This record gives sequence, structure tokens and C-alpha cells, in this order.
Amino acid sequence: MSSAHYSNRNDAEEEVDFFQLSDVGSLSRPSDHFNKYLPPPRDSRHFAARFFNDPVTTALNQFSKVANYANYVLSPSEEYENILQSIPPIDESRVDSLQSVESLPPLPIIPCSKSQCRLEPLMEEEFTSQFAKASKGDIVERVFCGGIVGSSLRRKLWPLLLGLTDNCDEFDWSDLESTFCHYETQWLNILPDQELRFTAFRERKSIAERDVVRSDRSHPFYADSTGNIDKLRRLLMAYIMYDFDTGYVQGMSDLATPILYIWDGDVVKSFWTFVQVMKLFKRNFEMSQEAISFQLKMLMKLIAATDPKFADYLKEKDSENCYFAFRWIICLFKREFMKGNNDDYDDCLKVWETIWSVHASIELEEKREKEEKVNGESDNPVSAEDYSRPSTPTKLTNIELYLMSICLAIIRQERNIILMSNFDACEILKHFNTLYLKDRLTDILQHASEIWYWLKHDGGEELLYKEKKETPVPTTEDDFVMLNDDVFSSTLHV
Repeated sequence: MSSAHYSNRNDAEEEVDFFQLSDVGSLSRPSDHFNKYLPPPRDSRHFAARFFNDPVTTALNQFSKVANYANYVLSPSEEYENILQSIPPIDESRVDSLQSVESLPPLPIIPCSKSQCRLEPLMEEEFTSQFAKASKGDIVERVFCGGIVGSSLRRKLWPLLLGLTDNCDEFDWSDLESTFCHYETQWLNILPDQELRFTAFRERKSIAERDVVRSDRSHPFYADSTGNIDKLRRLLMAYIMYDFDTGYVQGMSDLATPILYIWDGDVVKSFWTFVQVMKLFKRNFEMSQEAISFQLKMLMKLIAATDPKFADYLKEKDSENCYFAFRWIICLFKREFMKGNNDDYDDCLKVWETIWSVHASIELEEKREKEEKVNGESDNPVSAEDYSRPSTPTKLTNIELYLMSICLAIIRQERNIILMSNFDACEILKHFNTLYLKDRLTDILQHASEIWYWLKHDGGEELLYKEKKETPVPTTEDDFVMLNDDVFSSTLHV
């Protein structure tokens, strides 16, 4: 089993502090007057002092709250790297007790009935010679197996993958450009004194502008001299007007920055690409956090179904909540697959394109079934998934199920290290949130494909919805409802 790759980047974006709660007295959002789950009074001592005084209690108290954890994974702070380094290494008394690989419980094999393989990324030459006249299904399948390389080809195929068009012909953006201008004009025309009486808009704008100025700032594309930070601001502000119910939620900028980069600063095309991406994942940004809570619950059930010994270990270490996967899901593994401060987002986008192609493939399948049903050729019911409608989830969408497959692939690569080191809850969080996976993209996505195929075609998905007779592990209400922390509230819903 390969060892963990910790990032040694000096990236201001990664310097975060999930221990800091905002002053309760400063709360002024619309949710404040009805939300009864206020943060507890803050211990005035610095976290490091509290940690070293009582490491177990402090770690569990801090890490068990999604509010603080979301602050950690999504918010910049100059203290983060120092705090992570302050978590003590394994002490000498534990070294002798570390298990050898041979003594660990074996990693169960995923019983995938069909071998999966990864291909080289689709390049412009291959596309021109083999896929220029191919069907959408063939293109989607090829992208699923390898992703895309090159901004030019991405600009050509993204509208196809994300459902803006059904062919690879030059896409006409003129109508969408006119609509974008309408949304942009709306927020630009709100007068300063009008904004003072428009609390909901003012708060969404404030959160977006605060995130914009710290989004990927070490990347050359977002240097001050480029003007691209202002373009990112325009994109996100227009999205607030496009979907005011969701508004701007912290973490969205992580999804927007690679898109604007690929479109070379074209705000209109970037905006509509971002809109299509958000249609797939907006449930992750709902105020209730029911979708995220459900995904983490299903991830733990997936671990238990495929690796019971490791599931028992996580329960023993109070990590069965799987909060370590929160940022993975919100940011779609972006930070784990970034090569460095100035890379071209290539690896992270290959992950995204694989995820998008799963959705595109399911859409094509549903379309075929619907046509067959209309023609009387199929008795199979058609139930297209609605990724945008807020609801209490009872089943993972297909795209969420594939996200869980990637999460599990990463976890399975790291489980031996965690078991050998006998990591506690604090160390498990640190381990999973300092992973640097750029060298393992192919292995992780291939294994994710095996897990996905097993889930969808070999009956694995059914295991997630079988109810056990044993009493489930309780989840406290404030794990997903305590929204009054300033940064956490912005992470969920503004």
C-alpha cells in the first residue's frame, strides 16, 4: 500500500482554522432569530494550549462539530499549518506497538464482475480522427475512461458533457450571453441605499466578495494584474441572481476558479458552465445539509459493507461520522488533486470530467428508456433524477454514488497506514485532509470505476439500503443544524 503524500505547498488557501468561532453577538443573518442552536461560549485559551492540556477531549470536542470542521476545510487562516504541525507525532511508547502490514486484517477485494481500466486522456488528435463524428454516448464513455487534456478540447466538449448541447458542433452562446447580461444588470443596478434595506442580497454579496479575494490567489491566472479576480466576482454575483434561493455558499468559488481558467476568462461561458455544474451539486449547499449528512452516512455504510474491520476501527476511534470526507464532497476533490499553487488544474479536472460523464451517461440511458417506453418497446419505468430539488434524501443519486466510489477508493488506499499507526480521531482527520494525491490519480479513478461497477451492476448498491436491527449510532442535532458560526453558516447557506 502506497504511503500518504502530504502537501508541502505554502498555499494561503490551504491555511485554515477550524477551531475559531465567530462572536455570537455579531450575528445578523435572517436565520439568527429562529435558529436555537447557538455556538457554546468560546474557551478564551488558544487551541494549542487547550490541545496540549487535554488532547483527547479537545480534539473530539472540536472535530465532532461540522460547524468547526467546515470552517477548517473551507476557510483561510494563517494559523492552519502551524496548528496541524502542533498535533503531536506518534509518541515513542506507541512505536513498538505499531502493527506490521502482515498483521493487519486483509483488505477485502471489491467483487467487481467486469475488469475496469483507465485510458490515456482524450487528446485533440484522437478526438479529430476518431470521435469528431461519434455519438454522444461514445464520447461520454471515452471521457469517463480517461478524462480530457487541453483547454481547447475541454472548451469543445464541456457543453456536451454538461448538457448544454447534444453534439460537438460549434455551440451558439448568443442567447445565453443575453440572459447572463440580464442577471448581471440586476445586481449592478441595486443602489447602495437600496442594498442597506436588502439584507439577503447584502449578505450573499458580502460572503461572495470575501471568498473571491482569497480564491486560488497563488495561481498566476488569479494574480492581481490579470483582472481575473474581478471576472470571478462577476460570475459569482450573477449566480446569486440566477439562483437567489441558494445564493452564494462558501466552497462554490472552488468550483468556479478552474472553470474560469479553462475558458480563459470568458465570463459568459464560464458562468453557464458553472450553472450546469451547480445543477448537479447544489444539494450539497442546502441550508439543511441533509444531502451531505446522508452522503456521509452512506459512505460509512459503504465502508462497513466492503471493509468491516476498518469500519469497526473508525467506530472505535469516534470517526464513524466520516467528517474527513466533507471537503472532498463539497470541493469535488479539487484540493487533493491540485499539483501545486500554479498548476493547470489538469488532474482535478480529469476527476470532474469523469464525474460529469457519469451523469451524462445516465441521462442518455434515461432518454433511451423514455423513447422506448413511448414507442411501446419497454416496460421499464423512467424516473429522471432531479439534482436540484431540495428534499430529504432516501437514496443517493447516481452522481453522489460515484462520488462515494471515489471517496472509498481513497480510503482503501490509506486504511493500512491508519491501522498500522493506530491513528486516533484527531490524526485521522489530519491524515485525510493533508493528502496530496497527484501521483495516484489513475489508480484511484480505476479503483473507483471498479467500486462503481460493483455498486451499479453487481448488487452492491442494495447493501447501502438494508436496515440493520442494531441501534444506529446517534447523530446530535447540532452536527448539521448549528449554523450560527459565521463561516460555517456561509458554507451551508447564506
